[in-house]
Amino acid sequence: MSKIISCPNCGQKNRIHGDSDSSQAICAKCWTKLDVPKKTVKVPPPPNEPYTPPPPENENKEGNGFSFGWVWLLVIGGFIWWVIAQDSNNSTTTRTTANNYSSSHPAPSYPEVTMPYNGEIQMYTNGEQIAPLKIQTSRGANYLVKLVSAYSQKTAMTIFIRGGNTVSTEVPLGTYEIKYASGEKWYGYKHLFGPDTSYSKAEKTFTFKDTGYQISGYTITLYRVSNGNLRTSRISPSQF
Repeated sequence: MSKIISCPNCGQKNRIHGDSDSSQAICAKCWTKLDVPKKTVKVPPPPNEPYTPPPPENENKEGNGFSFGWVWLLVIGGFIWWVIAQDSNNSTTTRTTANNYSSSHPAPSYPEVTMPYNGEIQMYTNGEQIAPLKIQTSRGANYLVKLVSAYSQKTAMTIFIRGGNTVSTEVPLGTYEIKYASGEKWYGYKHLFGPDTSYSKAEKTFTFKDTGYQISGYTITLYRVSNGNLRTSRISPSQF
């Protein structure tokens, strides 16, 4: 491909081939250097990025369903953990309550003291002690026996018996209710055997009298015997 270039000096028209070196072109008539415009090369546009079609609609739905599935799984898992935690707390509470109920009483704040000797008596009446009374016990507990007037409900006397021993003594004439407290450790006549004290009462009264020919008395056994005729029942500390 050639082009016509006019000489700027003489006006001579010169034909210039496109493949020739334009920087060396001169007028054929006056040898003046010709002003040949430089060839402009167009830079091709960058290639278009390949078209990527959007994912099908059903794939988006599956993706959303997968995400919601994890959310539901986490919610259900959290609910199950909460239920297990509640059951664990309830079980712990139940076990603690059961242990508190079945465990022994807490240690008392008052001190344990020396146990009285076997047969120690405390008198609360001036009546003459002439009627015989024999009390037998078994091992495993100690006893404080109280004779209470069946009419005035006043205490006449108390007798301390160490477990497994027998006490023979005399009591004033009268009709009495016989009550007794039992336990192992001794905390004095105020606190008796502490919080573990067991209180009981004979269901019948005992009358010690002088008939003029003899003075009636009793033998009491504070443990189970075959063919026994003394029934006892539990009482509260305030009834002792």
